[in-house]
Amino acid sequence: MNWNNNISVSRKSRMFDFAALKQAGVTMPIVPKEVTDQSDTQFQWLHFGGGNLYRAFHAEVTQTLIDQQALTKGIVVCETFDEQVIDQVYAPYENDILEVIMHEGGRLEKKLLQSTAASYYCHPSHAASYEQIRKVFREPSLQLVTVTITEKGYGKKTMA
Repeated sequence: MNWNNNISVSRKSRMFDFAALKQAGVTMPIVPKEVTDQSDTQFQWLHFGGGNLYRAFHAEVTQTLIDQQALTKGIVVCETFDEQVIDQVYAPYENDILEVIMHEGGRLEKKLLQSTAASYYCHPSHAASYEQIRKVFREPSLQLVTVTITEKGYGKKTMA
């Protein structure tokens, strides 16, 4: 896939100043977000659980695959536990993630991950988001569904 010949890239964002990020030593994605962004169709990967594990692992793996041109679309993340994750972590930043890893000795590795193409709160009480996720499952292009289950998802009950 040669994206350079097929799209005009603006590298604009309402939230991030890309020049300032580069100057701060942030590694930028190789493939521009405009290339992998999904509007309403051609979803390939859906992930349930938009918390820290997703942002630290799944989003980075996806960005690497996109940059290697092994994946052509971003991932759709579906949060099922807390709608504020979508409202406060994803939506204000256009689904972008600024990943910072502190290595031994204090060295910081900084990356901008633009691999999350869409984010939804998946609960029947939120009809529009819920229907959007149902639509993803009807897409013939969907290839992979993954789930992160942490202690909140174990359904612990005490016997009283």
